[in-house]
Amino acid sequence: QIKNLVSQAEVRIKAQDLGIAEIEATLEGGSITFNDSTRVQPLSLVKLLQSDPKTYALAGSNKLKFKCELADLPKRRQFIETLLKRWSDEAQGDQAA
Repeated sequence: QIKNLVSQAEVRIKAQDLGIAEIEATLEGGSITFNDSTRVQPLSLVKLLQSDPKTYALAGSNKLKFKCELADLPKRRQFIETLLKRWSDEAQGDQAA
């Protein structure tokens, strides 16, 4: 349980750093809502949408929806952590340039 709490805190911190207001993940997918000041690059979202349009879709100007099987908590966490890492790496790369 402690590992789970620490992991949730780490995800929350990474999300806040990227300007993500909310993350929802369920058995069948979920959504990520971005703040107006998000550090996630629009081009990164475009590439993600183009890479797998059956999984990813935009809902309005600040929400990314995803549809995929996330049967348990570890799968959901891994899915979200992978997206956050990708966006964080890209945001850091843009700052270095």
